[in-house]
Amino acid sequence: MRVFISHSSQPDSPRDAEYLNAVDTALRTEFEVLLDRKSIEANQEWPCELNAYMDECHVAVLLVSRNALQSDWVNREAAILAWRRALEQDFQLLTVPLGGVTRDEILKHGRFSAMELGRWQFIPSGDPAEVAERILTHCRAHAPQPDSTPMDQQVLKLSALLADSNHDLLCMAATELGMETAGWGARAHEKLARGLARRLADAGPDEQYKVVLALDHALDEGQIRRLLRGMEYLWVPAAAAGRIPPLVANVEKRSAIGLNGKRLLTFTGRNYVDRAYRGKSNRDFILIDSAIGQQPLQEITQQIEKYFESRDIRRDEISSYLESSRTHYFVLVPAPVPDLEVFDALVDQFPQLTFFFGTGLAGHDDPRVGMLPRLVALEPVLSPDLEHKAWSRQKDFEVILNNVSR
Repeated sequence: MRVFISHSSQPDSPRDAEYLNAVDTALRTEFEVLLDRKSIEANQEWPCELNAYMDECHVAVLLVSRNALQSDWVNREAAILAWRRALEQDFQLLTVPLGGVTRDEILKHGRFSAMELGRWQFIPSGDPAEVAERILTHCRAHAPQPDSTPMDQQVLKLSALLADSNHDLLCMAATELGMETAGWGARAHEKLARGLARRLADAGPDEQYKVVLALDHALDEGQIRRLLRGMEYLWVPAAAAGRIPPLVANVEKRSAIGLNGKRLLTFTGRNYVDRAYRGKSNRDFILIDSAIGQQPLQEITQQIEKYFESRDIRRDEISSYLESSRTHYFVLVPAPVPDLEVFDALVDQFPQLTFFFGTGLAGHDDPRVGMLPRLVALEPVLSPDLEHKAWSRQKDFEVILNNVSR
């Protein structure tokens, strides 16, 4: 079993470091511990290995000191881990308050409240040895199923796709990528397919393109299409996507989502939702025309009603249909953000829908964002360069697909 430990790289006191060391030491006696002890500064890029750790772990331990409450990095890790817990019933997320931080303080903290951490497991306080033993006991009692993590599932899915390909062509692709292909012995083809699958699953956007380019002569059109379909949304920052499912699931406190960017309707909004739900198909999108006039409430309402009418659902049937539907609908509304009265009316009129509001191009720079208590602006803010690069990379993938289909 793999256990990830999230912590602030700048502990408030030597006592906090004692807790980290005690938990690390206790868990290593029986489990594989995923822990990054490097200090990460606020202006440094997000380390890729952290995403891999959080995708591979079966249990996560969140050590929350006062510095951790203010840490951008811990906040991102908490969002990703809460996301996994929201989607996976068997995933264990253990929160440990340190240094006088209380459970209520974490749950009500502005940066953590939307994550619904209160729905998961809190470890009672005690000295470092006691807390470490409680965590170890919990981990012993929750043995995971084999191949149960998102990374495991992704590698299995990719391996199955690649295993149908010609062995020699896969060897050529692996050699082009600098991978060793000799001396694998029995089940060499299966090991080769899994090795390439792991390489692809671990890759960032640029590396993914390189791997797909190497594989294009080994896969047919259908295989390439399935491969690209599972990759097109992976550019979205996991910490931002991870905030979406807990917000959608919280029906008692209905919120809307704020997302910046240039291509909300045509590209970005869908990718964020696909990333949040790992490409599952039980969702649909209602795109609101950007040419909204002087009566935004009426015009947006009419466009939503028109969408359902085109699917033979009358205006007076929308609410009952949404109550029973297995599909969840996301409404993408371009900038600018509506005023408070219009915002509240829309969210209350359609409580079964999740609204995405465009909040600006380079950031959440629409001045109304701070005036809407129920609008959760996704963090980290979307970089215009990242959005453009992802959109351009999608076009590159389409070229690969077109070449294979000829």
